[in-house]
Amino acid sequence: MRARGMAALLLTLALAAAPQAIRAADEAVCAVRYVSSEHVYLDAGRLAGLDVGTSVLVLRDGVQIGELLVVHAADHSASCRIVNSTVTVVPGDRARFVPTQLPAGALPDTVAVAVRTRELRPAAVRRERARAPGPRLTGSMALRLEHATETGDVGLSTSTWTLPFRLRVRDLGRGWELRARGSLRRILRDGFGTSSPTDEWRNRIHEISLVRDGRREDWHLAAGRITNRAAAAAGPFDGLAVNRRVGGVMRLGLFGGFAPAWRDLGFSTADQVAGVTFQYDTAGAPGRGLHLLLAGMGRYHEGEISRENLAMTTTWAGAGGLSLIQSAEIDLNRGWRRDAGESSLDLSSFALGGRWRVDRRIAVRAGWDDRQPVRTWETRDRPDSLFQDAGRRGLNAGVELRDGAGRRLWLNGSLRSPRAGGPDSRSWSVRGRLPQWPWRELDLDASLRGFDGPYLAGLAPSLAVAWRGDGRWYGRAGGGVYMYRDQTGDDDRNSTWLSASLERTFARRWSALAELRVDGGDATHGRSILLELRRRF
Repeated sequence: MRARGMAALLLTLALAAAPQAIRAADEAVCAVRYVSSEHVYLDAGRLAGLDVGTSVLVLRDGVQIGELLVVHAADHSASCRIVNSTVTVVPGDRARFVPTQLPAGALPDTVAVAVRTRELRPAAVRRERARAPGPRLTGSMALRLEHATETGDVGLSTSTWTLPFRLRVRDLGRGWELRARGSLRRILRDGFGTSSPTDEWRNRIHEISLVRDGRREDWHLAAGRITNRAAAAAGPFDGLAVNRRVGGVMRLGLFGGFAPAWRDLGFSTADQVAGVTFQYDTAGAPGRGLHLLLAGMGRYHEGEISRENLAMTTTWAGAGGLSLIQSAEIDLNRGWRRDAGESSLDLSSFALGGRWRVDRRIAVRAGWDDRQPVRTWETRDRPDSLFQDAGRRGLNAGVELRDGAGRRLWLNGSLRSPRAGGPDSRSWSVRGRLPQWPWRELDLDASLRGFDGPYLAGLAPSLAVAWRGDGRWYGRAGGGVYMYRDQTGDDDRNSTWLSASLERTFARRWSALAELRVDGGDATHGRSILLELRRRF
């Protein structure tokens, strides 16, 4: 444990000593609006500079968590495949990319372009605020229906109506804006028996806060239900967060409040959250950047310690196409946590990933993930194995090859070892993409995945074709097979899946999406339908 902790500390110090840099001056930022079983959908498209083959970085509270590849771009939306990720991508995550050349005046309001700015004196800031327009609304809202039916012997069905929203009221004066994010959800069930309600509402407010966090502001403030960038490891909380610029590239901050109820995110005073933060964000040549975040925080349940820990995340992009992302958490155990873990310090999370674009045709990546589930007062009485088995651990690596015609080939592999010992698990994948083949309007995508673990082994081939219409229509159809063998009982099973989706953008700010998936075979029999109508502001 000491060796791993020292490695994490040395890595942070090495990155902090890297050449000063910032993100590319011509980068743009949009948001993840929906995640299906196969794709990640963004709320920006071709008019924002996204195109097929564009590489997109996914960020959560300013920290990179993964990378996407655009497989289709309509005028106001884009669908992507996940290349790699350290955590699960969810709606509301930010997406950062370098736009292609844009048509004049084509940039939608929902995309924020990060441009190089000069430092302004206070008087100049006041004059610029005086010239700013009045309050304006940006963001998006959707009406979504997901209907799933189990077509086997059980005969279960679920219909979920969702109204997700992500809104910002900008230019409220003196750098303030109002942010709101959440969803209204109604779930209708049939065939589940008396153990599950037939009609249930699950409304969630993830954020509703007044925020002042412009890059040129010396003081950053947030009040309300906060998903604060600096306090990301604490999760959402109801309270106050403040930080101040120190020395140009550093910020020191404090935050505190009440954590919402973990089941429904309702307001609660049972859990208290407090912490301090340190940020280091350099400025320098375009296309390079370093962001370091250290946070010390505590969470307490009705006066009893739930968790105290140090969290550290680092993202860095340097010269020669090299970029790194690192995250680590060290638990400071007292009380029942000290008795359960038999240690006062525990490196409960450590992940490190790197990517190197060798040239325009070759890129390689590698990473190590040693995260494990965290025990808090909510999970302290449950067996650790329930959470340990859900974690992703081990070494992973991959290479991406492409030519001038846009054809691409991805090769990936991973090796994972159980923390408690035992046989390793291995997996690999090969995926290829042929754009504009066999016709100009079509793109072909094929993959083959393999896995070999102590309990299961098998193959999973898949094939998909995408169709581009007149710039406003996009369709995709695909299918695949899961062929696996029970290593303990030598029981072979096969499962199949088929999916089709159609997306249409119209009236500049509106879009509609329909997606169908059918599963069959030895394991699962079911059908699911997704319908969505979205409005951008």
